[in-house]
Amino acid sequence: MFERFTERSRRAILFAQDEARLLEHSSIGTAHVLAGLIHEADGIGGRALISLGLSLVETRAEVVTSSDELLAGAPSPEPIPFAADAKGLLELAPREALRLGHRNIGTEHLALAITSQPHSAAVQVLTHFGVDCARLRARILELLALPTPTPTPSTMPSRRVTTSVQMSPETQALLARSARKALRLGVAYASKRSLPMRLLGTAGTAALGMSPTPTPPAPSPPSAASSLTPAVCSFCGTPSPGCGTLFSGATGALICAQCVKGVAPS
Repeated sequence: MFERFTERSRRAILFAQDEARLLEHSSIGTAHVLAGLIHEADGIGGRALISLGLSLVETRAEVVTSSDELLAGAPSPEPIPFAADAKGLLELAPREALRLGHRNIGTEHLALAITSQPHSAAVQVLTHFGVDCARLRARILELLALPTPTPTPSTMPSRRVTTSVQMSPETQALLARSARKALRLGVAYASKRSLPMRLLGTAGTAALGMSPTPTPPAPSPPSAASSLTPAVCSFCGTPSPGCGTLFSGATGALICAQCVKGVAPS
């Protein structure tokens, strides 16, 4: 029966069922459907009713006052059946959709069906609040004529998927050693291959539990009066020529070929 009903119109019917259960009524009538439409406030039917001054609390109170059913305190039957007028409303809603050239049945068609039952309980509630059927129908058609609002970036659901990768303790230790080595040497890359230091930065080094180590000063050039002093690797401290070929870093620090390869000199 509800295959062509939209998600909002189905929710409105479920809200109508909740209203009947809340009031301990033995069946779902058109007045309950009216309250259900107001409850589904984002639907066109609910928007039309609310714009005409109806509220859920006041509508519910009027349903209680105008209802012929006694609140006996007994639990409502499950499932709660539809009363005759509500069944007629559900039969009229597809006709309202067909009249407008719509395939699916939305809350607007349920509200239009209410206006086609001038002697129903829902119309009696509308009359109590000074809303006649012609006015409600005109308001619904006015809302249908408005362009569908385009979702803004703030209202659109985020499609971003946040992922995280947890490093093993061995990987964390290797990364820390590589970062410390790069900080001592003042070079732009760390690790056995290449890990840009710009990916670490101050926050990265703090996360690794270490503080930046000042770059060792470059060896002072020997004075003319002194004899030549062998160059020393700034990392392992091995003097030339025992350390092999020495390379100069960006800050003037020296690093031997063995340290570049990550192997301690023998």
